[in-house]
Amino acid sequence: MLCFDFKMSILGIFSGFSTSLLVWLVLLSFIAVLYTVLMKPHTYWTRKGVKTTKILPIIGDAIFGLCFSKKPYPKLIQEIYNDAGDSRYIGYSELRTPLLMIKSPELIKKIFVKDADSFQDRRVVFPENFDSLMSKTLIYLRGQEWKDVRSIWNLVLTASKVETMYPLLNKTAESFVRSFCDDKEDEVKTLDMKTAYRKYICDLSASTYFGIESGSETFRQKLSNFVTFNGNSIWTLLSFCIACLAPKLSPLFGVSSIVNKDVHTYFLKTVGEGVERENNNLHRPDIIGLLHKQKKEEESAEFEENLKRRKIYLNEDEIASQLCMFLLSSLDGLAATLGFITYELAVNPDVQKRLQKEMDDIRIDGELPEYQTIMGLPYLDMVVSETMRKWPAVTMTDRICTKPYTIEPQSPKESPVHLDVGDTVAAPLYALHHDPEYFPEPDKFDPERFAPENRFKIKPYSYLPWGIGPRNCNAGKLSLLQMKIFFFRLLEHFDIVPIDKTPIPINLQEGVIKVASDRDIFLGLRKRKDINV
Repeated sequence: MLCFDFKMSILGIFSGFSTSLLVWLVLLSFIAVLYTVLMKPHTYWTRKGVKTTKILPIIGDAIFGLCFSKKPYPKLIQEIYNDAGDSRYIGYSELRTPLLMIKSPELIKKIFVKDADSFQDRRVVFPENFDSLMSKTLIYLRGQEWKDVRSIWNLVLTASKVETMYPLLNKTAESFVRSFCDDKEDEVKTLDMKTAYRKYICDLSASTYFGIESGSETFRQKLSNFVTFNGNSIWTLLSFCIACLAPKLSPLFGVSSIVNKDVHTYFLKTVGEGVERENNNLHRPDIIGLLHKQKKEEESAEFEENLKRRKIYLNEDEIASQLCMFLLSSLDGLAATLGFITYELAVNPDVQKRLQKEMDDIRIDGELPEYQTIMGLPYLDMVVSETMRKWPAVTMTDRICTKPYTIEPQSPKESPVHLDVGDTVAAPLYALHHDPEYFPEPDKFDPERFAPENRFKIKPYSYLPWGIGPRNCNAGKLSLLQMKIFFFRLLEHFDIVPIDKTPIPINLQEGVIKVASDRDIFLGLRKRKDINV
């Protein structure tokens, strides 16, 4: 019996020991996994010898600030930019993605332009094939597939082809402006820019991109439910984060795509009708018409052999995807820029009067000036340029390292930084545009910065309103024309004035990644008395 008890005691000790060991092994394994998942991504740049900002687990520094601080996202990125001091770059983190912010304009030029073949792709926020429509847009395409599609758009959106859209854009702008005109001379009409400009962008996009005549109520209704998650609520932010961090769990939260399926179906149907129209020789100078024209040119025997490319046309799915991208950019970026220009003209009446004078000098009995004339107006260009400096459409732009790359040291303080395939670099547009070293008194609206005699003073690659390098905004010419025609028509009829509900100054909105006002902007339109229209 004693022998049995002794044996059982020995077995009990070893059993307890093995159980404790197992518990410790499980605990240590859990800690290791937790560290790998939560902490390791946030020590990424430190391990590469790069200066970093304060980084918190899971959500990183920038996203933490976006969710919990009282500072707008552009200001948070500006803080990281300032934390870099005199360093050319600084590491930080968004969710579990380490990013290297490039602060030096010279290094931005080298990475994003000269060595762009090592940084060919953009960071994809959502996983591949998360949304069948968005996954075919230029933003999401990568490698050779991106090159093939981009080469088509480079030929479609040339200045000469964009010029053919001039009457179409003018018609939409004039229709919008006329809707505010009546016989009452002294009345100041309230312009709710969020509502008014969204309606205008809907009509502009319907006509320019999808070949639908302006005023389509169906198109507006579809856009009211465009994306799967709308708004700025906590639920919206949570849905977005889940889609990024755990895409397989997204359907449990009702997030299985970016664009609503009903809207997707509508886009495909509309594009199909536009392609059929063009195939039946019912030509229209919209984007679908320009794509059809380009395809015919390349199929012709006269097309230069050295320009022949492996992909010369887009199918209907691809067209719908690219138009969806244009539409999103317009609803977000173009509408915001129109709003900020309108606001700056209202609170800077001297600028507005000078701009009206420049425009009045080229008016010919109410007729639309030549394309080259309106695009060449120097002060109009100065006003647009300064607005896009002060209020850039995006906070920053990024690229993915597609080949191993080394940032060579430039001073004794630096060591080589070896970038691996998959590393992300970012150019902080908003922070660069508000750096007093490049733009003195950056919060002041001063179109004279972009006067012909002053433009050469702007440090190259410190001003990047259309992005940079091969993946810059390829619709810049079209967007500029859209803005210039709009204000040519608006200022032809109205003075823009502040009213009691106008927020002065504008404060940036918290909890969103874009450059946006924290309040709806209301302005007044007063019919001009100093011109016959």
